[in-house]
Amino acid sequence: MSRTNICPGQVVRSIAGRDQGRCFIVIDIIDERYVTIADGVVRKTSNPKKKNIRHLLVEDFVAEEVATKIRNSQSVTDRDVRKALASLGKLQEATGDDDAAATSFQLS
Repeated sequence: MSRTNICPGQVVRSIAGRDQGRCFIVIDIIDERYVTIADGVVRKTSNPKKKNIRHLLVEDFVAEEVATKIRNSQSVTDRDVRKALASLGKLQEATGDDDAAATSFQLS
């Protein structure tokens, strides 16, 4: 999907920055270069991240429930965003390190 086809509610993956590899939902389109994104865990909807679209990989999914709320000027909650990402299997742990969550340590 082309980066110019980003719309509110679109699922995106960060490909640059400290949030690299994490999935987010586009909350707002600022201009042709920047959008605001949130995941409802680390990046809340009350303080979405401004991100350059060159640093995003656009997924083929749109969170319709979130997109509808944005179009109707309703407030989108963190719970809405988490639920949409979880239903698509795109929600990561709050640490952002998927391998760390799977690793267990044994004390000797």
